[in-house]
Amino acid sequence: MRRAPHVIVGSWCGRKFRPERVVAREGWSRIPAVADGQLHEIKSALILQPGPAALTDGVAALHRIIGDWAQDSPHRG
Repeated sequence: MRRAPHVIVGSWCGRKFRPERVVAREGWSRIPAVADGQLHEIKSALILQPGPAALTDGVAALHRIIGDWAQDSPHRG
């Protein structure tokens, strides 16, 4: 598999991220993020807000998601 992310972050403008739709995609069960349940949402309002808060708040949310994964994951390294 060419790409095998350990974390997937979704954000849809005006819609809820539906991890079950990602899981249902053919062949995606072999992706570590899907197999390990590491599918996360960042609310679109958080990253699409005007001004620098989109960057600071968005980066903080990504930092939390990836930090939690790194702390708990046997795959880190």
